[in-house]
Amino acid sequence: LVYAYLRLLVAFPLVIALIYFGLRFLVPYFAPSLGRESRLKIVERLPLNNRAFIYVVSVDEHYFLLAATPNAVTLLKDLGEEWEKSRPETPEKVQMQRKPFPFAETLRKLSGK
Repeated sequence: LVYAYLRLLVAFPLVIALIYFGLRFLVPYFAPSLGRESRLKIVERLPLNNRAFIYVVSVDEHYFLLAATPNAVTLLKDLGEEWEKSRPETPEKVQMQRKPFPFAETLRKLSGK
């Protein structure tokens, strides 16, 4: 029994130390952007074919239209700071604003009650 307690007292701090050093040194090395807010964001991506894409990229509050191929990235247009405000509402946003489907009410109508 004493051996089991001694093993627990040695193993538990060792595991805690390994977790600490792993989170402190290994995570920033393998995932440097994890946990930090990035100033650069991809707002939209449109595939032209399987190797070429058009991106809308936000740097702080400024938007750029970029074309990306396996060989190059090209700035197509500087969209400015007002692009997000001036763009029309997308179907995804409209769909998210709809009310949930009233299943119970529909069931009552179908059953005739």
